[in-house]
Amino acid sequence: MKRIAIFTEGMTERIFVRECLLRLFDPSKIAFECHELLAHRLRPARYVYPNAPNPQAEVFFMIVDCHGDEGVLSAIKEREDNLVAKGYDAILGLRDMYCEAYHKLA
Repeated sequence: MKRIAIFTEGMTERIFVRECLLRLFDPSKIAFECHELLAHRLRPARYVYPNAPNPQAEVFFMIVDCHGDEGVLSAIKEREDNLVAKGYDAILGLRDMYCEAYHKLA
């Protein structure tokens, strides 16, 4: 089974990713967990997918809400080695491009 971690800046992006996955993939072929990152710890988000766990899943997605733009990159950096060791095939980050830091860089 492929494993993909997706880190989002907030709840809206987490919901967007979840809904996109349910529309882009055959729901019988995927499984996912949604988490919130609070005080550097992952906690289950308030959403439970009715098809989880799915033993027939071909792809597992872990979606993590980092609660803010600046938290996405640092959350990925802190967890990258552990996720690779656990067999994750890809780690993605989704955040606003037009944040304060972006304006400073541009």
